Amino acid sequence: MTAFAEWEKRLFDIANRFDGESAAQDARTGCWIYGAGGFGRLTAEALARGGYPVLGFIDRSARTSTTVGPYPCIHPDDLKPADVEGKAYVHGLMNHTFASGDVARWAATLPFARLLFPAEVAQLPNVTLENYWLAKPATFLAAIKDIE
Repeated sequence: MTAFAEWEKRLFDIANRFDGESAAQDARTGCWIYGAGGFGRLTAEALARGGYPVLGFIDRSARTSTTVGPYPCIHPDDLKPADVEGKAYVHGLMNHTFASGDVARWAATLPFARLLFPAEVAQLPNVTLENYWLAKPATFLAAIKDIE
């Protein structure tokens, strides 16, 4: 098997592993978005347009701003497990100066129903994130031979 064929197989495996309808059910319970910057706000807009309730933002700047647009903004230290229990966590960080892995590990300690990351959010039914690198897998998999 060539290196490209191996890479292609892995891409198809990853694309087929995500259960969009199950993730959508969890997101329909309400979404808390970590990161109230530009990408987090774009994600909130896309989720709301897609019919997914946005509960608010979780952001370290929340002590100076308690709302971002129409949504509440809560500092991570002020978030209680009861606030997020059974709700979806949405990773809205696209900031190279902040360690996303640390935030994801923190989120995993809370009783969220599911942790969703940008590539997964982009696959939810009725959600379109206008970022070229967040195209639905079918978009690039259909062009896989041209990419090769």
